[in-house]
Amino acid sequence: MTLLDLSRAQVHHRIEGTGLPLLFLHGAGGNLFSWFQQIPYFSREFMCAAIDQPGFGASRWLNGPTEFADVLDDYVGHFGWERFAIVAHSLGGWAALRLTLRRPHQAVALVLSSSWAGIQVPEALRELEAREPQLQAARAAWVRQEPSSFMPGCGARLAREQPSLHWLASAIASLNRGAGQEVWQRDPNGKFDARLCPETDAEALTGWQIPTLCIAGEEDVVVPPKALEAVARAIAGAEFVSVPRTGHSVFLERAEQFNGLVHRFLRGRTGGEERTEGSGLTSVCSRRPPSGRV
Repeated sequence: MTLLDLSRAQVHHRIEGTGLPLLFLHGAGGNLFSWFQQIPYFSREFMCAAIDQPGFGASRWLNGPTEFADVLDDYVGHFGWERFAIVAHSLGGWAALRLTLRRPHQAVALVLSSSWAGIQVPEALRELEAREPQLQAARAAWVRQEPSSFMPGCGARLAREQPSLHWLASAIASLNRGAGQEVWQRDPNGKFDARLCPETDAEALTGWQIPTLCIAGEEDVVVPPKALEAVARAIAGAEFVSVPRTGHSVFLERAEQFNGLVHRFLRGRTGGEERTEGSGLTSVCSRRPPSGRV
C-alpha cells in the first residue's frame, strides 16, 4: 500500500509507467482498483496515477471533508506536474472538472466517463430528474439484494451477461469508507453535498480550451446519455460518444472499446504514439459523430 500525506488528506495511490501524467479518478462505487483494465494498458505510454479519493478505499481526510478538487490540487502540486491529462468516471468528474478549471494551462485533455460533473445545463438536469425514480428503485433493490437486482453503477446487462465482473465491481465497492454513502445523500432541496459534488455554472466554462471527450453508456440509468450529450454541447469543442449495449461503467463493461476510444483521443492531443491493437473499434469519433455512437 502506498500512502501519501498531503495537507488535507492521506491518499492511497499507485503510479505506474513513464511519460505524460495521466490521472485516473474513480466513481462513487469504486476506488483505484476499479481501473484494473486501464492501468496496464495506458502505463505502456503514460505515467498513470490512480488514487482513492478521500473517504474511499484506503484514503482519508485529515481535518474533515473538503472539495475533492482541493486534494487533487495538492496531489498535482506535490509532484510538480507541468502538464497532465485526466480520465474521470462518474463522481470523479466533479473533481476533475474543478481541478481543470484551477489549472487550465496544465491540463491538456479531459475524459468524462458517464459523468455530468455537476455542470448546470437545464436540458441535462431535466434528463437527470426524469431518471430519478428508476435509479432509486434500482438502488433500493440492490441494497435489499432482491433477485435479479444489480449494482446501478454497473448496470443490468453487466450483471446478466458478465456476472463475474459484476461481482468483482461490487467487491471493490465494499472496500470504501463513508463517502461512498454520503454522496447519495440529499438536502431538503434535493441537492447533493456541495463539498463532495459541487455545482458548476455553465458560464464558468466560457473560454474553455481543454480538449474534452464525453463517453456515455447507451443503457446507463445513472447518467442518461441524453444528459451527458447536453453537457458535451455546453463544453466548447467537446466530443460525445455513446457506446451501445452498455450501462454506467463503460470502462469496466466494455474495457477494450473504452481504452481504444480514450487512447485515440489522447493520441491526437498529447503527442502520444499510435497504437492500434486492442482498440476494438470499427469507427472513430473525430469531432462529434452525427450519430453520437460507435
